[in-house]
Amino acid sequence: MLATTSPPITKLKLRSYQREAVDRVKQAFDQRKGFTLIQAATGAGKTIIFCTLIKELLQASPYLRIAVLAHRRELVGQAQEKLVSIWP
Repeated sequence: MLATTSPPITKLKLRSYQREAVDRVKQAFDQRKGFTLIQAATGAGKTIIFCTLIKELLQASPYLRIAVLAHRRELVGQAQEKLVSIWP
């Protein structure tokens, strides 16, 4: 596990389209619709979206298993750091 260097984000306010993406994925998850994809432009906050989604899904179902995949080790480290800062 990598150590985080970012301070915890205590109050994160999602943008409206980020909140909509999280809510729609949670709705699809609740309805067991299978695979869900979020597509967003560079700088749209995809990491914030999936970190918030992970936090909310695990708060509802603590035994859920989630994997974050990326093609570069640095991206996985950045995602881990952001997740820990959002949900210490």
